[in-house]
Amino acid sequence: MNASTPKIFSGNPINHGSTLSFGQSDVSITKELTVKTSELSGDLEVSITGTAFGISTSSISKTQAESGFKLTVTFQPATTGNFSGTLSITGGGLNPGYQIQISGSR
Repeated sequence: MNASTPKIFSGNPINHGSTLSFGQSDVSITKELTVKTSELSGDLEVSITGTAFGISTSSISKTQAESGFKLTVTFQPATTGNFSGTLSITGGGLNPGYQIQISGSR
């Protein structure tokens, strides 16, 4: 049995392969995403790429994900320019894993 595809919300659902935009900012911005799924076989691993982005945790327990976990994503550009990265959620029986693109500029 495969785990269900995670439902990721930031107000509205964010689908696998979509882009989460932080827009243009000179200061740090955070967005809270709700990660919710079911039928997991274990914990989820969370990773992010991109020099201007960070996440509040690198793992979400099975229980937290099935209850709805609040994941904070931070955009903190240190220099001027356009930034992009990828937020990935894997493990726990997800097949395939879940990815969204992230972007922002300063």
